[in-house]
Amino acid sequence: MLHDSMVRNSYPILKPEMYEKISVILYEVIGKGKNKEAFNSIFIDLFTPAERIMILKRVTIMYLLLKKIDYTMICKVLRVSNTTVSKMKLLLEKSDGIVPILNQMVKREDIVIFFEKLFLDFFPPGTYGTNWKSAWQRKIQLNKKLTERI
Repeated sequence: MLHDSMVRNSYPILKPEMYEKISVILYEVIGKGKNKEAFNSIFIDLFTPAERIMILKRVTIMYLLLKKIDYTMICKVLRVSNTTVSKMKLLLEKSDGIVPILNQMVKREDIVIFFEKLFLDFFPPGTYGTNWKSAWQRKIQLNKKLTERI
């Protein structure tokens, strides 16, 4: 996207060929990071605190929308307006960049929870031969994950 109406850009607006050349630099800086710490360091260097919060909230809103979380809950938890959530919903509908990544995250999380439930079904707390303490800890952790999803 060459011009975003939500952010004030410097003028003149970049030509498409210049935009492409510059985006290669950004990819080299951000996209080829070695680990989370390196990414965080670059993220902090590049963006102001307000920009970081805005970006983090946008990604979180999109993730929660894909998980079918209610608008009002998203607004309440992230302290954003209904308009912001609606804008992110529209962006999700026409995005082909971030949506596949977020969808993979949602699916992976669902698969992990499925296997944790299955494991608890096979080895529930209180079953002979099961370490009761660790079984209860697994059950508590799973319940915590499930309540965090709501």
